Amino acid sequence: MQMVEMNGTQKLNEVIMSISVKVNFDKEINRIQEEAYSLAEATISERTAFTTEALRSVTPVDTGFAASRWKYKMIKINGELVGKIDNDAPYIGILNAGHSKQAPPFFIEQVLLTIGEVSAPVKFSENK
Repeated sequence: MQMVEMNGTQKLNEVIMSISVKVNFDKEINRIQEEAYSLAEATISERTAFTTEALRSVTPVDTGFAASRWKYKMIKINGELVGKIDNDAPYIGILNAGHSKQAPPFFIEQVLLTIGEVSAPVKFSENK
């Protein structure tokens, strides 16, 4: 806005500006969606790594073999990133059943429930 003095009085001259901006909303929405997915995938990876380390830290230790066998990988299921945690120690199920006095029965499920990572039943099988 601009003030102009005329005959001892001030008049306000309005300056009108017009800006035209074209936005491709579909492209912008896709960009935002991709950014959100990227952030979510980073969070899923971090939580899976944290959960794996938590399981490793509570696994009963005699030789350390079972604790060392916790591994995780990130996989896509129906287009969604999922963290898969495995332990291929042949006796991990026996330890989880309470065989060791170092950890209570179902220590695996207790860790998963405590940190909120249970989305499916814990399975012990020969298929990896």
